[in-house]
Amino acid sequence: MQGMSGHRVDDENRFAVNPSALRNVSVGEACQLIDGLVMGIMEAYPDLGAVEQYRRIAEALPDRVDQNLQRGLLKKAQQGHNNQATTAFLMLNLKTVFIVTDQFRNGDPERDNELVCAGIGELLARLPDINGEGQFHVQVDYAVHEGIVAYLEQNEGVNPGFTRFGATKQVQEAADGLLAAWPWGASKSRLRELADDLVNHESYPANAPGTDTVLAYLIRCMEENSDVPEEWIDVEEEVSRILRSKEVVKQMARLPERERQILEMYFWGNKTLEEIGDNLGFTRDTVRGIWGRALRSLRHPTKSGALR
Repeated sequence: MQGMSGHRVDDENRFAVNPSALRNVSVGEACQLIDGLVMGIMEAYPDLGAVEQYRRIAEALPDRVDQNLQRGLLKKAQQGHNNQATTAFLMLNLKTVFIVTDQFRNGDPERDNELVCAGIGELLARLPDINGEGQFHVQVDYAVHEGIVAYLEQNEGVNPGFTRFGATKQVQEAADGLLAAWPWGASKSRLRELADDLVNHESYPANAPGTDTVLAYLIRCMEENSDVPEEWIDVEEEVSRILRSKEVVKQMARLPERERQILEMYFWGNKTLEEIGDNLGFTRDTVRGIWGRALRSLRHPTKSGALR
């Protein structure tokens, strides 16, 4: 059986790191292990570019890593002048980097590699702002997304607000076409009809954002380009902005697990409520109820203590 680069799969697997190797180890020991892995893969695949070497590293590392180890690496990295800790933290989060960037691949190797580099660059730039209070993959996901937002805006003219919803340029252009054909001041119900029409059209790409996401984009466009009545602005738009702050993980950690999970899937996983329901085995109404309760908790700090 052949692997992605023609190497035998069992040859590639010789680099696989057993999850137990990263349990109950010091920061220094973890740095040495990961440094050895990086050097081994670079020596084994000298003809691969840096991004493909990173993919091999991501594949070799465990899916889950002890959060306390991540906190220790992050603390060392944030103190500065510790390249080993910075590299180790980045390597342990490469899986998240590729999960995010792969959503925006178009098959052009040079462009797709630049996306990965943009995401990693933004993650490293935001490293001082990452806190150790919650799940690192959520904060890494956001940083990488922001790098892609900037890259696509600068190089492909893609609307930043739309990229943050995880949509493709094709979907953005279709939504922009709807807005261009409809006068500013459309009612909220009419905007939802437009979003439904777009999503249900036979040419709409598979796995593209659902009605709720497209509707949120239409509303955002109207916010940016006209005087939109306050009652049109969805509560999720307000909370979405709140969730982008660096304090969010600590705040969300106070929510019940199911509420936090649904918010993460909605805002960072770019899933519709229907998709979340399918994933969790709930009806859409059940998901919406949990989702609404979570939003209310975040909006009312006196009730939940979530936002201060």
